[in-house]
Amino acid sequence: METLYLTAEHSRRINAFTAIYRSVMNQDADGQTCLDILMERGFRSVLADFLESADPATLIESIQQLAARDPEFVGRYMADMVGLGDDVNRQESKTPRIGFSG
Repeated sequence: METLYLTAEHSRRINAFTAIYRSVMNQDADGQTCLDILMERGFRSVLADFLESADPATLIESIQQLAARDPEFVGRYMADMVGLGDDVNRQESKTPRIGFSG
């Protein structure tokens, strides 16, 4: 695996984020933890930008291709998501709706 190096600017941004983390979470975090958070959030943001621009048919086709490549993973993931949706629906049905019965 390729060795990656942080530039001085990368280090500045990571160190700046530690102050934000401390303020929001009321606890300290080391540079590695902050780097991990920034990388994860950056990756998710780029992925969201890409997925938001895709039409639904392309997204469906992508999931189908992924399922052909790794059916066990996609099967577990879809089962988890269906179960999670079912849990959310059950929870929402218990929440009283103001002004409405049901």
